[in-house]
Amino acid sequence: MTIDRDTIEKIARLARLTLNGTEIAMYQQQLSRVVEAFTELAKVKTDAVEPMVTPLTESGLLRTDRVEEFSRMDEVVAGAPAVVGRLFKVPPVV
Repeated sequence: MTIDRDTIEKIARLARLTLNGTEIAMYQQQLSRVVEAFTELAKVKTDAVEPMVTPLTESGLLRTDRVEEFSRMDEVVAGAPAVVGRLFKVPPVV
């Protein structure tokens, strides 16, 4: 499948890109190759392939949350450029 020039120009406009003629031709060729690669992948028969493990199918992978005392806070804030008490001081964000 070949992507036409109008499609490239529309994509560029949506992405707020200004492309010259050479760039349009280059992207047209590159995106056409990507679409062709996906077309080839779609032809692969995967009916007999077992699905891989996904985070949605697995359970028990997370540890239980627990509160622990962090005793090295003085070491952590020692390298900070600005500290107030035992907290990092950061510039205000408006």
